[in-house]
Amino acid sequence: MAAERLHTGLGVGQSIGDVTTALLNGLMYIQKSFIAGKNLSSLLEDVNSLLKLSQIHKHKRTVAYLSSYHQTISQLINKEFIESKLVDECIDDPMMKLEGFQASVYFHRIVASFLVGREYVCVCIKSLKLAVC
Repeated sequence: MAAERLHTGLGVGQSIGDVTTALLNGLMYIQKSFIAGKNLSSLLEDVNSLLKLSQIHKHKRTVAYLSSYHQTISQLINKEFIESKLVDECIDDPMMKLEGFQASVYFHRIVASFLVGREYVCVCIKSLKLAVC
């Protein structure tokens, strides 16, 4: 129910020309749909369309978070580690550190590692330059 309302907010934001409201509603729609267990292939299509819209409008924050969802969903569908240079670049961006983006990336990598397997955990930890494996 909440995801549907957020999807409606995306449409309303687009129709009135309020790009920020539209994209933030779209991002929250993706988040709620992911947590609720929406079909991953369908969700990936939604992420791709929102990602294109975010890139067109140069909305860096939304591009970063959607790229993280894109990476995670792709990994879950393909059951293998898929690198995302954009996500890695955003981790080092000082502004995104203020946004808590790194914590979001950790969440996505933990979810994917739980569902994909231990080998993925080691690859992720190495990509984050942590010495655990």
